Amino acid sequence: MNHPPIILPKLGYRASEAAELIGVSVSKFRSMVKDGEMPGHRMVGGCAIWRADELLEAFNRLTQYVPPDEQPEDEGEGWDDILGDDAA
Repeated sequence: MNHPPIILPKLGYRASEAAELIGVSVSKFRSMVKDGEMPGHRMVGGCAIWRADELLEAFNRLTQYVPPDEQPEDEGEGWDDILGDDAA
């Protein structure tokens, strides 16, 4: 009897993967780690690895939902400003 394969979530990330996971550049991610906004790494066989659960917890702590009516005003220089109102 064949069983479907068990798919496990990824448990650890390298710095570049962790940065991509939360949507920032590697340099911003490293800055966030240094500032304590993101967790530090763990060593696994000589590799610096960030735990998925700790990244998720830190990300959830840093992000907050902002309702559309409370979002900042557009500061211009969007595509409508560049192309003009007639472009739509």
